[in-house]
Amino acid sequence: MTVLVTTLTVVVALLAVIVAGLLRSHAAILRSLRAAPSGASSTPSRRAHDLTGVSPAGGAISIPVVGAERSTLMVFLTSTCTACGDFWNALASASRRRVPDDIRLVVVTKGPDAENSTRLVSLAPRDVPVVLSSAAWDAYSVSVGPHFVFVDGSTSAIVGEGPVSTWGELVSAVERVSSRPRSDA
Repeated sequence: MTVLVTTLTVVVALLAVIVAGLLRSHAAILRSLRAAPSGASSTPSRRAHDLTGVSPAGGAISIPVVGAERSTLMVFLTSTCTACGDFWNALASASRRRVPDDIRLVVVTKGPDAENSTRLVSLAPRDVPVVLSSAAWDAYSVSVGPHFVFVDGSTSAIVGEGPVSTWGELVSAVERVSSRPRSDA
């Protein structure tokens, strides 16, 4: 009986060490993700691209980003990722979005071949354009959503970009990059 209790004590101690290590690793990953938007900015050579693709209903859609009168906030989401749920919920409510009026908001999903079109029709807000375009994901080097790209309307430069975990984090990141001085690089 003593051997069994000793063995169980050793196993529990080892499991505690493993769990502590996993928690520390998880915390480090979360810190790096949260730090990405505030430190993320474009280099002078990174320029914006216009958006072309299809709407959730299947019609062709084109949204000019280069040379646009207003700054554009692109939020890259998918219809199937669980992390995107908070974003789709925020988009459904104009009061939860809290994006300044002078910033144009656009949702960019992957192309129709990579999305659940039926689900997108139910998720897409009526007053925010949704563009299905895998080409836009490639052009902006987005590998996974939720991700944002913020383009200054006056310079067509990408002034902020990065992964985000919550809608509040996205709004904070946009507020930081939209309030800092811009260079005409």
